[in-house]
Amino acid sequence: MENKITKHNTGLAKVAVQCFADTFVVSQSLVLRINICGENRHLRQARNRYDDSANSNRQCKKQMTKIQLLTRLKQQTQLLPLLLLTAYCIDAVITAVRRTVVMAGVTYDYELTIKHYIAFGAIGINFLTYFFLRPFYKYTLGLTVAVGLFNIMTFSALKTTSSFGINSLQIAFQPSAFWAGLLAYIINFK
Repeated sequence: MENKITKHNTGLAKVAVQCFADTFVVSQSLVLRINICGENRHLRQARNRYDDSANSNRQCKKQMTKIQLLTRLKQQTQLLPLLLLTAYCIDAVITAVRRTVVMAGVTYDYELTIKHYIAFGAIGINFLTYFFLRPFYKYTLGLTVAVGLFNIMTFSALKTTSSFGINSLQIAFQPSAFWAGLLAYIINFK
């Protein structure tokens, strides 16, 4: 059984009530009488007689941890482009473990290339700079995205490129790096 500590009783709350009546003569034979009563809000409320500070402290701590968690998540939004590139790299590793890839109904053998290993190294360097050298993170991420855009390293399982251009002037880029760069731009320049 839990012992509750009682506080001193401060009394009952006071309530103010106001009533008034109005009489309106509409015509000689009709008199309209309106009686209006209104109750004001409580002037003072009775206090809680039991000390429940332990429970209120627990609720306050839970609310603070939720607020702190949301604050932490907002502070880590810079990590989202890197997490997107990491997801592409994880997909490439899973495809390499399967050793086959199916395109248009045809099965092909699959192996990681040197461009994939360069991308894995770049992802690792970006994580290190994010957690240990934060002022340089934007530069390393920008360099990683720029190098990935022009297919010097490959993040996704297959070397996919999108290109656009006029006549013989074609510019090809890697969509995974493009989306990571676009996400970084949106996060940094709201």
